[in-house]
Amino acid sequence: MSEKSVFDSKGRIMTFKLITDSTADLDEEWANAHDVEILGLTI
Repeated sequence: MSEKSVFDSKGRIMTFKLITDSTADLDEEWANAHDVEILGLTI
């Protein structure tokens, strides 16, 4: 997993990870290339 870091308005580092559920219409190859994690969703 890859995490990204940005600075908030007070100069503090904020780390984030993009995630979505498996119902999103995203190509797995694209998601991997853009470090988006797809979580399984059971209904």
